[in-house]
Amino acid sequence: MEYHDDEVGFKPDPVFTNSRPKWVEDSHCHNCHKCKTNFTLLNRRHHCRRCGLVFCNRCSSNEAKIPQLNYNFVPVRVCDECYRMVNINNKKQQQHKNNSNNNNKNNNNEITINCKLQ
Repeated sequence: MEYHDDEVGFKPDPVFTNSRPKWVEDSHCHNCHKCKTNFTLLNRRHHCRRCGLVFCNRCSSNEAKIPQLNYNFVPVRVCDECYRMVNINNKKQQQHKNNSNNNNKNNNNEITINCKLQ
């Protein structure tokens, strides 16, 4: 994922890459990327660990584990949109895993039945 200063409608890439994003420099960002609230001493900047953009606390209060970026064990701060995408991706992976397990169970049952009939 790359950041461009002139990019207005940024959407995080729905496909995970295996490299961490380049963070937007604090000096280039004076307001939240999502809600446009100005940063102040009390309203601090927070980088999303998945897309690298800068958000206020309200727009980046979620945490997620991102194994693709080597955030395996401790959840890290992500923006709302990346959190949504991480959850969608995790659900798809879990469904695929469940389907694979069910297929293996069915295949094992068939083998057992076939063996018993012979």
